Amino acid sequence: MYNIGVDLSSSGAVAITKDNMIIDVLKYPTAIYDKKQEIFLKTKIQFYEKQEKSKTKIQKLKAELKSLKRRAERDYKLIYDFILPYSDKINNCVLEEPLRQMSGFATSVDSIASNFTTLGVYKSIFSILRIPYKLYLPTQWHKFFNYDNDIIGKLTSKERREKIKELSIKYCRDLFINADDFIILPRHKNPDDNIAEAILLSKVDINID
Repeated sequence: MYNIGVDLSSSGAVAITKDNMIIDVLKYPTAIYDKKQEIFLKTKIQFYEKQEKSKTKIQKLKAELKSLKRRAERDYKLIYDFILPYSDKINNCVLEEPLRQMSGFATSVDSIASNFTTLGVYKSIFSILRIPYKLYLPTQWHKFFNYDNDIIGKLTSKERREKIKELSIKYCRDLFINADDFIILPRHKNPDDNIAEAILLSKVDINID
């Protein structure tokens, strides 16, 4: 029997694990939009940033750039095809529930909306495949590990997030014997904390006392 963990961030992942082995990982499908238009808009923004009294034009261009990315499409079928072969052998399925508000350096409105879109995609896929799942907020699933005990001192929001990323990678390596085969992507030298968190989420219920 396998376990599924899902990190819902815009650069998140879905992980399939079994005991202390990672079976496979899929990064959230890349957003597809007009890259040439993106370059064109960024070039115009850079041009007007060197001009005086161009604040309004820059704001409009930045709004257009955001709109371009909001309208981006993703190949959600990749997620369905990835999960399908394991669908009748799932023991545990856990998703990180998206945050609903912003604070400090936290997620932007566009990212929050994107994360809930992603959640809807996964819920639809799990419904079609009849896979039961559980949702946990970060503050909830972190309690199944040692995040709160290991985050010592009065850290700022930014420092706390960096510490959480560091701990996610550490815990993943501690729990899975083949962690580095998946958390370090090809042509990258640093581990991917989103992949590490998706992998850890697959273990959440197993770690309940």
